[in-house]
Amino acid sequence: MASLRPVDHHTRQQLNEHVAAIEKAFAADVLTIISPVLPGLENLVKNAVELFKPRQSRTAVILDTPGGVVETVRL
Repeated sequence: MASLRPVDHHTRQQLNEHVAAIEKAFAADVLTIISPVLPGLENLVKNAVELFKPRQSRTAVILDTPGGVVETVRL
């Protein structure tokens, strides 16, 4: 992977620090989803959660979505 530009590096570092603070406050892994809810999103979420190593007993989800397909949400 190419190195990040200084502003990208700073942004990523700030996001990591804030997510770490949320993980500590909730005693949970944090998954952030910024996307419309479309078919197939449930598989991406499942795969992302399975990547948490070691996995905590709880997962907090930060969801920013304009909406989407209700059938995907209900799964």
